[in-house]
Amino acid sequence: MLPFMNAFRRVPLSPSLSKFVTIPRRGYAQAVQKNEKLLLSLALPYRTVYDKFPVNQVDLPTEDGEMGILKDHVPMVQCLRPGVVSITDESSAVSKYFVSGGFAVQQPSNELSVTAPEAFKLEEFSSSVVSELLDKYRADAASSDEKVAAEASVRVGVLEALSSALK
Repeated sequence: MLPFMNAFRRVPLSPSLSKFVTIPRRGYAQAVQKNEKLLLSLALPYRTVYDKFPVNQVDLPTEDGEMGILKDHVPMVQCLRPGVVSITDESSAVSKYFVSGGFAVQQPSNELSVTAPEAFKLEEFSSSVVSELLDKYRADAASSDEKVAAEASVRVGVLEALSSALK
């Protein structure tokens, strides 16, 4: 018998009729095979940074606030805001990536998938260049042209997050 067949049962249409009808039956979810370690996948549109890499902890900048993910974390889907994704591997070495946004999905099998439009190692940034760009785009955000102001305000938000991460 197929596994999904347990979700259905055959019941008589009426006691006097010999016809049966198949109806769905509610049941318990089947246990998921969990990995012994938290496995991280960090994917960008143009490359995969980590592919099921075992880690101890991942800290995420979510819309709800900073969130630390460990092994056996409750399954969830979170929207990421601009900020630093901090990855602590099994040797306690920490890698930090700045992401401009994205999504994080924690599976019941201890697999964490982070997708982002872009991610860069934090040490690749210069705080002086970031503050110059921040000044430029803050001026553009005050523009009377709505399109220029809207684009500049998005850039200001990302650059402010980056600037605070570099401090």
